[in-house]
Amino acid sequence: MPSPYPDTKVAGIGRPKKFLASLKQAGVDVIGHRFFPDHHPYRPEEIAALKAKAPLVTTQKDYVRLAPSARDGITVLNVAVQFEGDPVPLLERL
Repeated sequence: MPSPYPDTKVAGIGRPKKFLASLKQAGVDVIGHRFFPDHHPYRPEEIAALKAKAPLVTTQKDYVRLAPSARDGITVLNVAVQFEGDPVPLLERL
């Protein structure tokens, strides 16, 4: 059965399925989603329409690209890089 809230998670990233997996791993009950192309230029009317349907969760990358007036009420999924093993050799190469 289709979700009654099809646009609750918003992301304009290259690998949106990873975003959904991260939300689920964090314990979020994902009931719907709407993906945009990577680097999508969000228009205020798009965000307003999505907000009218359900609460929104997005990435920090997309949140900062929203107009400040569109950010109210949007939850941000914060992520961090975690290295397996010693990160020093990689960091020294950067």
